[in-house]
Amino acid sequence: MDLKLYVSSSSDSESYAGSDSESKLEVELELPDGQLEASAPYGSGSGLKRNFEFSPESGCSGSDSDSVSEWEDVPLERAEDSFTVTLNQPQQDEKARRRAESIESRKKKVAVHQLGIVSYLLHGYLRNKWINHSVVQKKLRKILPKKLLKSAKSFWKAVSMPARGGNLENDLIYVLKYAIKWFRLNFRVDCNGIRALGYIPVDKLESDYEEHYPPCSKPIGNLKAFASVAGKLQHNRDTGAQLFTCILRILGFEARLVFSLPLLPVTNNPKCTQPKVDLERLSRIKDNDLLYPYYWTEVVNPINNDEIFVIENICFHDEEKRFLKLKRYREHDDSGKLDLDQFYTPHFFPIVNSLNKMTMHYVVTLTEFNTIFETSARYMPDVAHRWFKKLDLRTLSGRSALLFHTVLRILNKGNTKGINPLELEALEKISILNCTIPTTYSAMRKSPNVVTPSALRYNETIPASVKPLGFINIENRGKKEPVYFKSCIIAGKSEQQWKLLGRSILASERNSPIRTTKFQRPRTLLKRRRYNLNELSGQSSENDVKLFSYMQTCVYIPLEVTMDSNGIKRLPRNRYGNLEIFRPWMLPKDCSWLKLSKIREIFEVCKKLDQIDFDYVPVVTGFNFTIRPGFAIPQFNGILVCKEFEVCAKRLWFSSIMKQNRKEFDARNLRALRAWKLFMKGLKIKERLDKYD
Repeated sequence: MDLKLYVSSSSDSESYAGSDSESKLEVELELPDGQLEASAPYGSGSGLKRNFEFSPESGCSGSDSDSVSEWEDVPLERAEDSFTVTLNQPQQDEKARRRAESIESRKKKVAVHQLGIVSYLLHGYLRNKWINHSVVQKKLRKILPKKLLKSAKSFWKAVSMPARGGNLENDLIYVLKYAIKWFRLNFRVDCNGIRALGYIPVDKLESDYEEHYPPCSKPIGNLKAFASVAGKLQHNRDTGAQLFTCILRILGFEARLVFSLPLLPVTNNPKCTQPKVDLERLSRIKDNDLLYPYYWTEVVNPINNDEIFVIENICFHDEEKRFLKLKRYREHDDSGKLDLDQFYTPHFFPIVNSLNKMTMHYVVTLTEFNTIFETSARYMPDVAHRWFKKLDLRTLSGRSALLFHTVLRILNKGNTKGINPLELEALEKISILNCTIPTTYSAMRKSPNVVTPSALRYNETIPASVKPLGFINIENRGKKEPVYFKSCIIAGKSEQQWKLLGRSILASERNSPIRTTKFQRPRTLLKRRRYNLNELSGQSSENDVKLFSYMQTCVYIPLEVTMDSNGIKRLPRNRYGNLEIFRPWMLPKDCSWLKLSKIREIFEVCKKLDQIDFDYVPVVTGFNFTIRPGFAIPQFNGILVCKEFEVCAKRLWFSSIMKQNRKEFDARNLRALRAWKLFMKGLKIKERLDKYD
C-alpha cells in the first residue's frame, strides 16, 4: 500500500530574503485510516515544491534518483522554530457510536437494577429482624401511652371471650387509629430517607452532585443504633414506618412490614435523570418531593382473618389513604370471579409525571416470623407474568423476576410460617384480572403478560385448544386478533438444538412438529450452498426446519457399542469419526470418558505407530464458529473407550507422557549445555582481548 508525501511552499527566495515573515512547510501524509497534516515554519531557503511517493516495503522513491538530495533543499538552521503536528482521524459513524454508547449504558443500568434487587431485599429483611428484637420492643414499650396499652389489652380480652358481647370491630378500629394518631404526633422526621428518582448525569457527578441528591440521614449500622433511634422517635419516614410496625406488634397484632423496592428503571430515555431539588425547602420539609411511600404496614384483621388493614401514617395526608381495608383471600372459594376493588388498591402505585419520578417494580411483605413473600399484585397492575409457571428468560423482566424470587427463597430458607397459601392464590388471581392489553403492535411485542399470534416469534405457537382472553384490533393491522396470556405459548426447537440440550425427539412425534420455519438459516458454507441451491431449483420446502416442543422429546438415548465380524467391540461414531457428547447422560453404556491432557493427540500418534489394539473415539463437546467463519470447528475433550480397556488406555497415555517429558528434559539440558558452551567461548575471547591492555 503506497503512502504519498507532499512538500510545498508558497514563498520563494526573493520574497523571503527581504522580510522577517515565516513561510510554512506543509506536509500531508495520506493514510488509509486517516489523514496526517503537519506544518512547520522554516528559515531562509529557496522556494520548494516537491512530490514524493514511497512505499513501506520498497523504501523511498522520488522524482530524482537520490531521494536524500530532495531533503537537502529544506533548510533547518533555525532550531528554535517549533514543529506542530495535527492528527485528524476520520469521523466515526455517528449512528454506530450512539448505538454503542446506548448498549453500554443499558448494560450498566441493568447491573444497577439487579444489584438493587439484592441490596434492597437484604436491607428490608435486616430491618424486619431488628423490629422483632426484644431490645427495640422494650425501648418502644416504655414510651407508649398507658391508655393505648390498656385499650389493646381490653380488646384482646374481649376477643378471647366473645360471649361478653360488644362491638369488636369498633374496638379494633379505635385501637389502630389511636396508635396512628399518637405516632403522627410524636414521631419527628428530621432527615431524608431513601431516594431513587433517576440517574445523575455523568458530567454532574462531581460538580453539581448536591443539587441532584441532597444529604441523606445518618446510616444506622447496627441494632444498638436502631434501638437508640427507636427511643428518640426521630429519623426519616422509612424508619418511622418500621417503628410503627414494631409498635403494632408490641400491641399484639399480626403486623407485617411492606416494602416497595425503589429500583431505577432500565431505560435509555434521557428524561430518566435525577431532578434538581429545592435544598432550602427540603431542609425544612424532609422528602417533600416524594409523594408515595417506600415502607408501610399491613395488619391482619384478628376478627376476620381474610381481611387486612393497610396503614401508612407519614407520607399520605388524606385519611382515606392512610387507613384502608382490603380482602386478603376468600375463605370459601367458589371459583367465581374476584371483585378487584376489594383486593386491590391503586393509591400506592406512583403516577409518574413532571413533578414525581417515583416508580414501583416489586412489593414484598415481611412477616413477624422473618419470612418474606411478594405482594406486588395488591398494589400495582400488569405483573401477571411473575406468576407464570415458566418465566421468559429472553426478556429483562423475566430474568429480573428470576433473580428476585431466587433471593426470596434464599432468605426464607424453606420457612413458610406466616405465609398463607390462600393469600398467594388470591394474589395470583388478582394479577391475572388486573392486566391491561396493549393496543399497538410494538407495545404488544414488549408486553410480558399477553400476546397475539402476529407478535409471536418464529419458533413459538399457541395450541388451538387454548381459549383467547378476547379479541383486539391492533393499530395498523386491519383485523381483529385473539389475545392470549404468554403462559400459553409453546416454544419449539430443532432436532439439533434438542440434541445440544441432551434430548431426543420421540419416534411417534417426528412427523408432527408444532411448526416449520425458514428462519433458522445455516451457519456453515456447505449448508448455505445447499440452502441456496434448493431455493434456486424451486425446492424451498427442503429448507424447512421442523420444530418440536419439550413434550415431544425425551431424555437422549445413548448409542450402543457394537461387535464387528472379528468379535472386536466397536464404539459408535458419526461420519467424521467422532462422537458428540453434550450432556453427561449422553455417554454410551459400559464406556469410559477419559479427559486427560493431550490424550487425543497422543492416541493419534500411537495409532500411526500401530501401538493400539483396541477401539477408541474422540469426543466432541461443542463447536466454534468464530475461529474460521463459515465453518463449524469441533471442540474436542478427551476420548471414549470401553471400560475394560480403561486401565490399558491410561497406561499407554502415561508412558507416552513420560517419553514426551523425557524428550523435553533432554532438550532443555542440551540447550543449557549449548548456552554454557557459548558462554565459555565468550569468556575465552574476553580473556584474550584483555591481554592486549
